Amino acid sequence: MHHRLLTTAAALTAAAALLLSAAPASAASPQQFTGYIETGGGVSSTFLGNVSKTVTNYGVDGVNLAADGRSVTAPPPAVRQVVTSAKSRHTSRELLVSNFDDDLGDFSPTVATKMLHSASNRLATAKVLASTAKRYGFTGVQIDLESMSRDDVAGLTAFSKTLREQMQHTVGRTAKVTIAVQAATSTNGYLSYGYDIRRLNSFVDRFTLMAYDQHGPWSGAGTIGDLRWTKTVTKALSAAGAPAKKVDLGVAGYGYYWTRGGDSAQVTPKRAKQLAGSAARWSPATGEWSATTKDHTVIRWSDQKSLTVRAALARQLHLHGVAVWSLNLAPDLHL
Repeated sequence: MHHRLLTTAAALTAAAALLLSAAPASAASPQQFTGYIETGGGVSSTFLGNVSKTVTNYGVDGVNLAADGRSVTAPPPAVRQVVTSAKSRHTSRELLVSNFDDDLGDFSPTVATKMLHSASNRLATAKVLASTAKRYGFTGVQIDLESMSRDDVAGLTAFSKTLREQMQHTVGRTAKVTIAVQAATSTNGYLSYGYDIRRLNSFVDRFTLMAYDQHGPWSGAGTIGDLRWTKTVTKALSAAGAPAKKVDLGVAGYGYYWTRGGDSAQVTPKRAKQLAGSAARWSPATGEWSATTKDHTVIRWSDQKSLTVRAALARQLHLHGVAVWSLNLAPDLHL
């Protein structure tokens, strides 16, 4: 996802409207909740045991594209531990594949291009992903390719199709292919990031809208994912062709701080609250917390209250659910 620094309005059918108005909230289906887990640094059995039972899907980070664009890196050892935990809860689990480059410390457009612009590389990568998913016991794969451009649109669509074919051939007909997409405020914005949403819709089971990292260490101080901005990017995703029932609203489980001297870093919600102290302020408009300390450090963060507000928004828009990055940073988040 975006922040590995440490690392739509949709049309509502008359039938759905009638059902929602007639049924009490308790009779509604449980909201879908994807919790992302980072495995590179290992995970403890205590952490996994404390993951909320409201999590319905584990997004497991995962593997990266190989530098040659023809394969992926080996999953970290902790991946098996996470999959075992998910299986014990009878919970679905998706393996994330990204173009993150550890040496670069960021997502690599070069690595993504090497894979996406070659049919043989797309097929080779899809085969490796499908076999890895089967070997480790995943029920799906999530594509998390970022820092792309409009030149990658055709390749990403083709890769999604190929990966779906390989997953269904190797893992089974029920295997899922999903995709995480960077948030944009217009249809053209999604295309500029490499996503032809309408065409991708034919090959992916779900879109995870990364409605966070609106600001960060790469920018001036600002909201992590202003609720008003979140509504705008969700509406734009719908206009671009994503059905509401296939969209998970991404929610940050972290924050950032910016010092007067120009330093900036990611913080957990717990640490942000500690740093903020009595300066912490909740904004109903942005749906997140902020503080300016005595030494002029600005802190912004998203926590359980932020998730609750966005889960309500997801229900209002009849989205598939919500997705939190990441449970490592905010292990107590729940619906």
